[in-house]
Amino acid sequence: MGRGVQAGLIGNCFEHGFEHGLPKTIWAVDQTGWIFEGKLTNITSGEYHGYPLLPGAPIARLIYDRFRDWVVNHPKPRNQQALENCHDLYGL
Repeated sequence: MGRGVQAGLIGNCFEHGFEHGLPKTIWAVDQTGWIFEGKLTNITSGEYHGYPLLPGAPIARLIYDRFRDWVVNHPKPRNQQALENCHDLYGL
């Protein structure tokens, strides 16, 4: 999830809001291209439960676009490969 936070893939970007200073929803793109969505489930401990977004999920395009914009400014091979894998996996 660290790369997702660095890329700004947090709830307020997509109107999901915050609860007690924590984003209710965060997203991350893993190295194989999967987009994971984490939902805040325990405010006290800051615990999230996550799951992969299926290809075709409407929000996948928004996450991909924001991640792509971040990768342009952080062009490390690892980030570029994750972006390419995400593009291929989600057909974007």
